[in-house]
Amino acid sequence: MVSRKSNNNKKSKTTTPMLKERDLKCLEFLYEYDLDRDTRTVYFYGDVDELLVDRTIKSLTFLDQISSDLITLKICSDGGFTDLMFALYDVIRSVRSPVRTEGTGSICSAAVLLLACGDDRQVTPNTFLMSHKSELGQSSGDADVTLSRALIFKRYEQKRYDLVAKHTKWTAKMWRAKESAAGEVWMEPKDMLKAGLIDRVIKPKPKKYVVKK
Repeated sequence: MVSRKSNNNKKSKTTTPMLKERDLKCLEFLYEYDLDRDTRTVYFYGDVDELLVDRTIKSLTFLDQISSDLITLKICSDGGFTDLMFALYDVIRSVRSPVRTEGTGSICSAAVLLLACGDDRQVTPNTFLMSHKSELGQSSGDADVTLSRALIFKRYEQKRYDLVAKHTKWTAKMWRAKESAAGEVWMEPKDMLKAGLIDRVIKPKPKKYVVKK
């Protein structure tokens, strides 16, 4: 009886620090890589730029290598670079794991396709979405370089319209027409549902505890 008790004590002393170390490791992943390994959640909060896209691609690939269970990609973004949007889109569509995209806050420009391409798509009730034609920006170089970039820009635009149409109820022609006419197409969740951009709007959960005033 005495030796068994001492073994239990020894066991509890070794497991507690391990749990704390694991929690710290999870926090490190969350703050360093915007990744929650336990819930298989990746946070894409920010612009579609090299740093965030690189981190998100690595996080999705990492989780996909662990298992093929559902991954949740939470998105809040004002958009960014078209080529990086395509890169992240390809990874979302190519991993074995189904990817649920969840929009919150603002989903703008390049982030629209990222939301729409999920295997399961949802947004929080007060999310706003904005889609618009891409901007070429300033081109440094001679006339041939400028013309070349203008041509590839048109191909970028058509590719974006085709892909968004693939995941929504609107055709590529409809997306182009609406963006050309309005400049910026703004939507609330009910509009996103009609356009087929999302599958549902998240309903707020009832609070378990009420603060007494």
